[in-house]
This record gives sequence, structure tokens and C-alpha cells, in this order.
Amino acid sequence: LRQLLEDGFFHADPHPGNLVATEDGSLAYFDFGMMGDIPRHYRVGLIQMLVHYVNRDPLGLANDFHSLGFVPEGTDLHAVATALSVAFGDGRRQSNDFQGVMNHLYDVMYDFNFSLPPDYALVIRALGSLEGTAKALDPDFKVIESAYPFVIGRLLADPSPDMRKILRELLIRDDGSIRWNRLERLIAAISQQSSEESSKKPGDENTASSSDWRSFDMHSVVSATEDLFHFILSRKGWRVRVFLIQDIVKASDAFLQETTFPGIFEEEGNTGELNPE
Repeated sequence: LRQLLEDGFFHADPHPGNLVATEDGSLAYFDFGMMGDIPRHYRVGLIQMLVHYVNRDPLGLANDFHSLGFVPEGTDLHAVATALSVAFGDGRRQSNDFQGVMNHLYDVMYDFNFSLPPDYALVIRALGSLEGTAKALDPDFKVIESAYPFVIGRLLADPSPDMRKILRELLIRDDGSIRWNRLERLIAAISQQSSEESSKKPGDENTASSSDWRSFDMHSVVSATEDLFHFILSRKGWRVRVFLIQDIVKASDAFLQETTFPGIFEEEGNTGELNPE
């Protein structure tokens, strides 16, 4: 994942014969005859596609395909989004393994004349091979499910404008309203890593190496949070402020109705007297 999403230079043939685990728990590669190079534009696109897929955003995926040149100019992106909704719809269990995603996606690709750049063809080959290797060791391993915390880490750790834009789009709708369910999922991912970090034993090198790959720490979280608040408080973020105030008022109103008013206005029997509590 670091090779694909950070460095942009990756081993394109990671089958079991080209991998070995070292004594310190690191992963070593052999045979560098097939390597791939991904420009930053494509790396950002990969991150954005994964975010849109995990959060079930078919129109976002369709726009990703267009911006990366996967579909021809003039393609009806709403039609692509509709086809993606059917392919990944509620009637089917969402796949978090790479091969399952590709199986669903192939149907849409044939209908809309998809064309993958050579660099992405190598990415698909590498991810498929790597997932197959991982499943030989852990049949329940799902590369997309495992990659999402790393992707969130990249969004938090990278202060570049394109990454901050993806983070804002992840949490804020076009009309300015906040996607609270996604925010909750993001906080859960951060909390999970925080608990893993606090449970590490001193001197446990393997444990440290297994969590460091997630590529974000609390400094990244604080920095990203500050940037997000700066956007909300800026002139461009006025819609977000309006929705934020509305959501706070609604939540406060619901809380008061559930916890305060029932106790005040509850009648005792048929005497007409109110419960003093």
C-alpha cells in the first residue's frame, strides 16, 4: 500500500515466490523484473475511488472514472452511477475483497466502454496477486477492508490541497450538510488505532511494525481537524455552519424531549397531578 499510494513505484508481481518474511517481521521482495510507476494524479484517484466505494457513493465513483480517463468523454455519468448502484446495490452483499469488487465492476465496464491505462492494469494485477497470497495465509483477509484505515491515514497525514479536498468531500455534502455517519466511522478508525497503540508492550517490535503501516498519528489528526475547522469558519464554509447549527439544535431538542420533558409532564394515575420529578 505504501508503494502504491505513497511512493508510486511498486512491485507488480508479488506472488508467493517473490515474497519472504524476514526474522524481524518485515516483508522482503524478490525479482524486480516487473515494476510499475503511478503518477500522483492516479494515486490520488485510487484513494478517492476507495473512499467512494467504501461509503457507497456511486456518483462519486462515476466522476472518479471520468476524471481518470476510464470512460470516454461524453459518457452519461448518471447512467454509470445507476449501473454501479445495481452492481453494488443493497440486494447484494458489499464485497470488501478485491476480486469480489472486480467481479461486480466488470459488468459495468463492458456496458460503458471502460479503458484502463497500462499503469492501472499493473495495479489490478498486483492487488489481485497480493490478495491471493494473503488469502493463502488468512482465508478471511480482505484487501479493501484492510486498506481503508491506511487510506484514511493518508487523508489525515497529507496536507496537500487535493487530499484535504477529498477529506472535506468525505465528511461534507455538496449542500454543506455534514455526513455524521462517515464522521463517526472516521472517529472509530482513529480510536481503534489509538487503543492499539496504547496496548502495545514496550519492546514489542513486531506489534509496532504492524500498526505503523497505517501511516497516521495524533499529530496528523490534530492537523487535519484544524484544517477542517478553518474551512468551516471560512467564507466558503458558511453553508456548513448553517447545517451544523441546525443539527445541534435538532440534537438538543431531541435530547430534551427524551430526558427532561417526559419526567416533567408525566401524569400520575388519574388525579391530574404532575410528577414533581
